[in-house]
Amino acid sequence: MSCEKCRSFGRTRSNYEYFGINISRHVELYRCTNCGQFLEIAAEARAPYFLTLEQANEYFPDARKELVKIAPRK
Repeated sequence: MSCEKCRSFGRTRSNYEYFGINISRHVELYRCTNCGQFLEIAAEARAPYFLTLEQANEYFPDARKELVKIAPRK
């Protein structure tokens, strides 16, 4: 679930951890340091798109190495 900081993404990026880029989709992957929500930011978009961990793994294969560290243990 997103928090107030996630919904106001454009103000400061210091509240977000950068994970990677998907060049073909023109998007970057961030994670809110406050609540842990993944955000996908498109160059043309005005607002972030919220992703699940599974979606982040699917859309950002270059970030999987870092995303595995976050994945809940089964």
